[in-house]
Amino acid sequence: MTTLGAAVDSDEERDEAGRHPGAPAWNGNLETLSPAGLEQHDKGLVTHIGNLTVLYGVLTEPAWRVRTPEERRADRFEQWVERLAVVRNERSRREGQVGGLDVYLKLFSTPAWNQPWTGKP
Repeated sequence: MTTLGAAVDSDEERDEAGRHPGAPAWNGNLETLSPAGLEQHDKGLVTHIGNLTVLYGVLTEPAWRVRTPEERRADRFEQWVERLAVVRNERSRREGQVGGLDVYLKLFSTPAWNQPWTGKP
């Protein structure tokens, strides 16, 4: 079985700045990104968005708090949420190309999971 991270370690999955798809700021071509890379980008964005919603303050009580709207705006929160919507729409488009979610998920156990997207399973 292929590993989820195999493609994201290759140079062709990195963007012009050298970031791999798991980085929220990755800005390569979503249309040709491997399914593994697309999933990594989705997870990277979800983690980043989660981190932008709470703040840890060592010297404050309670230590964790929800970030204020101003703090989220300063961290470009909306930009990251918009990017996540684009990524999820790309996944939905791909599912439609191959015949549904179940067919798309079956790619996980094939070499196609780590290959550039061609629109064919």
